[in-house]
Amino acid sequence: MEIRKLSLNDYQEYKNEIMSMMKEIYSSNFNLSIHELSKIASEKTNNLEKFLVDESAILIGCINDADLIAFAWLYVHKYFGEKRVHVNQIAVNSSFKGKGVGKKLMLEIEKEAYRIAADAIDLFVMESNDVAMKLYDGLNFKTEKRYMKKKLKVNK
Repeated sequence: MEIRKLSLNDYQEYKNEIMSMMKEIYSSNFNLSIHELSKIASEKTNNLEKFLVDESAILIGCINDADLIAFAWLYVHKYFGEKRVHVNQIAVNSSFKGKGVGKKLMLEIEKEAYRIAADAIDLFVMESNDVAMKLYDGLNFKTEKRYMKKKLKVNK
C-alpha cells in the first residue's frame, strides 16, 4: 500500500474510482436519490479536476495493487490569520473500511500540512458519522465550531 500526493495525470487515471467513492460517502451521509448522488458526485469530481489544473487543490491517494482505494482532497486557506489545510473530502473504498486506511491517509495529510508550514488542519464531519468522529477524536481533532441548520417547510 502506497500513500502519496497525486498528480493531474493520476487523477485522470483514477477519475472513475474517485467518483465511485464520492457516491459512496454521499450515500452514507445524506438521504439522496441515485440521480442526485450521480449528479453531485459528477459535479464534485469535475470541480476537483479544475482545482487540480489551477493548482488550488491537493489530492492525496492510497494505492493498493495499482488500484486507488482511498483519497483526500485538500486545499489551503486562511482562517483568522492562520494558514490552514482544509480536508474538503476524504473517502475510503468500502472494501477497505475498518483497516486503518483512513487513519494512514489522515497522517499523510498531517505530513503535507507540516511540509507547507500550515498552522492547523480543519474539516467538517457529520455528527452522525460515528466512525469518522472516533477517528478524528483519536487524532486529537477538537470541535472548534458547530454548523447548525433549521429546516424550513416551504410550500412548493
